[in-house]
Amino acid sequence: MTTTSDSASRTLRRITLVSIVTFALGAIIVLCGIGLDWGGFGGGMAIGAGGGLCLVGAYFAGFANGFRRGPGSGASWLPSRGPAE
Repeated sequence: MTTTSDSASRTLRRITLVSIVTFALGAIIVLCGIGLDWGGFGGGMAIGAGGGLCLVGAYFAGFANGFRRGPGSGASWLPSRGPAE
């Protein structure tokens, strides 16, 4: 088991919090855009921006997951050991 330093743990909590807030804000914008039937350019822009925020939140969640696991853990890519074709 590895331990993380206090500053690394604080950074991880901040990244996780940013990912949750960003994803939630994007979902709220998308649901408001659909529920209030926003139309035209502004409605499309709001729904697109909300979807983009959801994607950014998902990216930060994956980044925090990789940061939490640390280097050297999990699967890694290995080159082929067979003969070259």
